Amino acid sequence: MEASSYKEKYKGLKRKFKALQNEHLKLSSQYDISMKSIKLLKREISFMDEKIAELQKKSGKPYKKPKTEENDDPAPQISTNT
Repeated sequence: MEASSYKEKYKGLKRKFKALQNEHLKLSSQYDISMKSIKLLKREISFMDEKIAELQKKSGKPYKKPKTEENDDPAPQISTNT
């Protein structure tokens, strides 16, 4: 009798583990997509800053780069190795 209850608990835990594993994979891929989007946006901002600097240089105005978070460290990398 006791063995069957352990089997049921084991099956339940196995299902929960599989669900958590799937959730982890989903969140991990969303994180990767977000990081790629952030990198692309930073490149675009940098490009726009360069264009603004060129235009202001042509007009004779000094260009001061706005404060951005470019120098901040990126979010900590989470290992996805299991």
